[in-house]
Amino acid sequence: MFSIWLGTDQRYIDFQADANNYGILTWDFDIIPSATVNFLDLTITINPNYRIQTKTYQKAMNLYQYIPPSSAHSPKMMKGIVYGLIRQYKLQNTLPSDYTSIN
Repeated sequence: MFSIWLGTDQRYIDFQADANNYGILTWDFDIIPSATVNFLDLTITINPNYRIQTKTYQKAMNLYQYIPPSSAHSPKMMKGIVYGLIRQYKLQNTLPSDYTSIN
């Protein structure tokens, strides 16, 4: 889970204490709030003017294990994988330069 915090650092510390004093659950918080976070397959950034930008995040150790063309799947499956990934990357990236620089 991640959250967007627009308050002051002191209010963030107060929020941490309140969250851990409510109920029986305890929470692990990042000590210092950040303007950028990697969450699932996205890098989410909040600009100084509070606009949210997203960019595709790819782990360095990602093996990219897709179904091979020699599998027993329909031949159209390969086109579907390629089309689906290109569409996903287009939708995930706020800036066109981020979309065109995906490996």
